[in-house]
Amino acid sequence: EQPLGSEVLLDWQALSALDHEGRIRRLARWVDEAERGTRRYSLRLPGQPAIGPGTGPAHRHACLRALALMPAAADTGTGHG
Repeated sequence: EQPLGSEVLLDWQALSALDHEGRIRRLARWVDEAERGTRRYSLRLPGQPAIGPGTGPAHRHACLRALALMPAAADTGTGHG
């Protein structure tokens, strides 16, 4: 748990136990939760600059759009395969 008002880092690499789609779903849920909690958050995805920190509808949209446009699992540099 993060203290109220703290900044949250949502990091793709921190979810290595999940598969590609699972990571996308989890990060999208965390974006929504951070937004509801009015916490500033950043999203870090492989091969892309970090998004944020920020909050609000435009920031949420940018994060969810980046998740929706994630390349196929083979292109994410997870080091597997």
